[in-house]
Amino acid sequence: MQLVGVVILAVLAAAEDQEMDEVIQLEAGGKPYTFTSENYPLQPPDNFNQNWHFSTSPGSTIRVTCSDFRLVQKSETECTEETVTFTDGVKSEEVCGTRYGYTVLSSNNQMSVMFKTGMYGRGSFKCVAQGRQMDRYGEVTTTPL
Repeated sequence: MQLVGVVILAVLAAAEDQEMDEVIQLEAGGKPYTFTSENYPLQPPDNFNQNWHFSTSPGSTIRVTCSDFRLVQKSETECTEETVTFTDGVKSEEVCGTRYGYTVLSSNNQMSVMFKTGMYGRGSFKCVAQGRQMDRYGEVTTTPL
């Protein structure tokens, strides 16, 4: 009877979410930062949360471009449990499906990217983040990616 209890605990522990967080300071107009889903280009772990928190200098913005983005999509308008959410504290966008060259621009000098998988951990992606200097008119003064 005791053995059954151990097996149940092991199964419950395996079902718990895993999480990874990274904090990245981008230099405006500096070197791009490449980030990928865990195990890219293979499948990520099940029930996994992966977060990147980007910041750059005040008065600058952040641009994220995903060259390879493949997450399972339930329908044309609905995601499964596997999603990537881009947020800058002002606006937020949840994304899934297949996209190449997908770009998100922050409205300020902060952006968080949150990737979560469900019980089957399907999908992967590769993106690049870069800080962008803005002039006094709100125009980008750095070379695009």
